[in-house]
Amino acid sequence: MPRDDAPCAAVGRALSPGAPLEAGALRARALELGASAAAVMAPSQVVTAEWVRLKCVYGGCSTGRCLTCPPHAPEPARTRRLLDEYETVLLLRLDVGPAEAGAWLTCARRLAAIALGLERELFLAGRYRAFALAGGRPCDRDEACGRPDECDTRAQVRPGPAGCGIDVFATSAHAGWPLAVVRGPDEPYHLFALVLVE
Repeated sequence: MPRDDAPCAAVGRALSPGAPLEAGALRARALELGASAAAVMAPSQVVTAEWVRLKCVYGGCSTGRCLTCPPHAPEPARTRRLLDEYETVLLLRLDVGPAEAGAWLTCARRLAAIALGLERELFLAGRYRAFALAGGRPCDRDEACGRPDECDTRAQVRPGPAGCGIDVFATSAHAGWPLAVVRGPDEPYHLFALVLVE
């Protein structure tokens, strides 16, 4: 994640206050930071559903133990209201090959760092409402600590899309990226994050 106070020149030019949003520059910066793909979309193309959050609650490895997950992540209805406050959303995809399949947390952290980097650069370029939905548990722990009220990386924590009730299958289809269910460890999979831009 970028640490300096100067946003990327391309993002700064494309997203300076009052300038029209340049979707191509935004996508290019996401790819430059390490995303496998990026799509600019309208909030109406982001699908929320209660069943998604239920799958996260009943089967999610960090439910109740990390600020990125339920019950700390906003519920689907609140997520929908939040999305509807924006006009532009950037959907990020990170492709994970079979060789990395066992390193889910490392890959999730990588994608979260990309999303948080974009959030920061957008903010510094004058898009002060920018907010990432990225998950990825930013701390260095291998397991969720189970003490979310004592989180020492709170400034870097953002809720994950599934915990917020975002249906990444339907949303990615709106971006032109149809997904299939991963059936085994030899198949590649994808991780997703969103950056709410303006």
